[in-house]
Amino acid sequence: SVGCEAVKKDYLRGDNPPPTLFASKITSELSMWFAGVKIEKRDAQERFGLATGIRFTGLQSRIYRSGNPQFFFLLHRQTGTTTEYLSVSELRELSYCLGIPLEFHIYTNRRRRNRWFFMGGGEWNLQLQTKKGVQFHDPAMDIYESDVKEILGNASSWYASFYIGAGLILGKERPRFTVGLSSPLTITKTASSLNVPTAGVGLQVQYLISLSNSRK
Repeated sequence: SVGCEAVKKDYLRGDNPPPTLFASKITSELSMWFAGVKIEKRDAQERFGLATGIRFTGLQSRIYRSGNPQFFFLLHRQTGTTTEYLSVSELRELSYCLGIPLEFHIYTNRRRRNRWFFMGGGEWNLQLQTKKGVQFHDPAMDIYESDVKEILGNASSWYASFYIGAGLILGKERPRFTVGLSSPLTITKTASSLNVPTAGVGLQVQYLISLSNSRK
């Protein structure tokens, strides 16, 4: 899960004027998942490692309103003294990306059955596909879906991120697994057209295969 805030654009508002004092909050959510393959080269003492590979990532953004009323207003068009709003229950965006990570790892004593590791790295991602969805409060407004998607604009065709993390290598015998947590230090603001990433934490599980004949 990644913390976020809505992209600062002037087409969203919680209430038609005048606003209420205890208006329900417009909520922004941004989450991601990934799967991939990495190869790592360690030094002779197995204290340090450099890893790279390929990663497939899904990035999902949502904007919705909690509480009542369960919709917000989106500016559709302004013509002279006329302003038109659409009542929207939810905006969604789902992007699929292909990325290349580069990570530096530090390991504790390999004589222990379970070893801790620490990592820092970065990743460059290319957007493969993006889908947008609009849920209107009034189904009669579905005819404006293409207009809303045009108003929202598009996410960047690429994004970069930098992160840190730590975890535990389980067992000394093959095969082995790692379980760890990672947290992004920064993610390119244009990764989503709906939300701007701010902070977060994620769980990583890895399956390790040794490509050497020596016992690690």
